[in-house]
Amino acid sequence: MQQIAIITNPKRDVGGEVTRSVAAVLTNVGAQVHFDPEKLDGMSAAVILGGDGSIMHSALRAARAGVPIIGVNLGRVGYLAEVEVGDISSLARLISGDFALEERMLLDVTVGNRTMQALNDAVVSRSGTVQLVSLEVISNAMPLYPNDGIVRCDGVIVATPTGSTAYSMAAGGAAVDPRLSCICVTPVCPLSLDSRPLVLSADKEICIKNLSFSEGESIQVILTLDGVQTLEVASDDTVIVRRSETVAKFIKLYETNFFAKLTAKL
Repeated sequence: MQQIAIITNPKRDVGGEVTRSVAAVLTNVGAQVHFDPEKLDGMSAAVILGGDGSIMHSALRAARAGVPIIGVNLGRVGYLAEVEVGDISSLARLISGDFALEERMLLDVTVGNRTMQALNDAVVSRSGTVQLVSLEVISNAMPLYPNDGIVRCDGVIVATPTGSTAYSMAAGGAAVDPRLSCICVTPVCPLSLDSRPLVLSADKEICIKNLSFSEGESIQVILTLDGVQTLEVASDDTVIVRRSETVAKFIKLYETNFFAKLTAKL
């Protein structure tokens, strides 16, 4: 019997009606369902009900457990979701094996002795003030921008292909097919004519150093992962971003055109 985890955002599924419907579809085809979002080891798959934020959050935990995921859209955009509420019956295919797996790269993000992971992006930016920050952006010991890689800006986004269609795209970065392996670097509102978004090979290591102290600025700089996890980046600290060895596995029930979905959702 296949073990399927169901992870629900109760703020999206008020009353739990959609959750119960998903559980019924899966149990009717012989699956055993579990509702503990913290226990994913040994699961055949995880069904995530919510918006893109819910899917991102659960995708990281599932990736660490080696469990493939599929999202049911209860959000506004649902770009990461595979299934809409009206198509819940298609989840029966999880038991028959009638699906494909699509691997998505993650980022390892290190500050000091702490390493975290992100599915979408890592953003180094100012916090709370309407001032520019000075950030040195280097890849494999080579400056990515003129002036020794120093960019005066609101922040710098380092995104995966999955995250390229989120904050990075809104800041002027390229929309990248999530099946590719690359790293997108996008300065946010740079005070420069030559600090453009870049797409680099996935084996590059991106180092972003907080240099705001050098001009006597008292600006708080923070690191934000996937839009939620934040911590302060002290003066002279370096944020190191590289491709993770861990991958997220997305269950695909349908063969979809990336750009058609992008246009339809956004």
